[in-house]
Amino acid sequence: MRRASFLPAYAFVMLILAFCPFAALSESDDTLLKVEGLASFDGRPPDPYLADLVNAIEADSVNLTDKLIARLRDKNSTKRQLAAYVLALGLARQERAVDELIRVHRETRSEVFKEHCLAALALIGGKKSGDYLLSVLDATVDADTRLNLLNVLAQMKHEEALPRSEEILKLDSFYYWQSVFFFGKMGDKAIPFLLTKIDDKDVNVRANAITVLGQWLIATEAANSIEAQFWKEDESELRELALSSLENTIPDVARLKSVLERVIVEEKNSDLVEFASEAIDRLSRSQIAAASSKREVSAVSFQKEYAKLFTRVRQKYG
Repeated sequence: MRRASFLPAYAFVMLILAFCPFAALSESDDTLLKVEGLASFDGRPPDPYLADLVNAIEADSVNLTDKLIARLRDKNSTKRQLAAYVLALGLARQERAVDELIRVHRETRSEVFKEHCLAALALIGGKKSGDYLLSVLDATVDADTRLNLLNVLAQMKHEEALPRSEEILKLDSFYYWQSVFFFGKMGDKAIPFLLTKIDDKDVNVRANAITVLGQWLIATEAANSIEAQFWKEDESELRELALSSLENTIPDVARLKSVLERVIVEEKNSDLVEFASEAIDRLSRSQIAAASSKREVSAVSFQKEYAKLFTRVRQKYG
């Protein structure tokens, strides 16, 4: 059974980014000392130290980048210092550091240090960083490492990664959360790609595509395709998933009621007929039709549910 494996360097970067909202100013040399101070900690640095470091890097990122690159080339730097410089370059987010990070990634033999370089490139973003991460993905065979790289690319919203994501869609429904993590991070950019997978010949691809579109992204533009797939789908569980997704993706209550009524009249599966009847009852009880002919899709609600799922998976798989 595959266990979730989250990129350690990337996770540490995300931890530090939690402190970004605070404001602070610092000279480049003082900031460089703070960066090098990271190497003195055996575990997680104190929260105030991280907050001060992030703010200092952001306040003087332009001047600091050149100094960090110079230190990265210094052969006298320790491994811990080099890791700290790479992390700081990512937080500085200056594109001129991309070439140097790519060089270091190619030359180092340390897998951990390679992960730090990729995490820094992801933070900087841009096409060059994204394309390099894609090249690393294409050269990687290990499934867990590929998943980590795909999630980093999704965090960057690098659309060129979408064709490679089919391997996630092919996973059994037990791993549905991997599709949610990837396509949830990619956001609306993933919708056109997922629409082409609703009628895929692979049942897992169909199921995961409908789950993400209908249960997480709440993509109203997917309603017609999901409805069409419902009527030609052979898998009963997937048909129920499609019907449930139509509840979320058809904002017009009158149209949704019409779809459900058709199911009640034409459907031969008694469970699906019962599902449609209960859905109509829910519409009546909530008095949605009386209050408004439209229902709102909430991006805030998605983010809350996404955070809950992420927390549950981290607690379960470590």
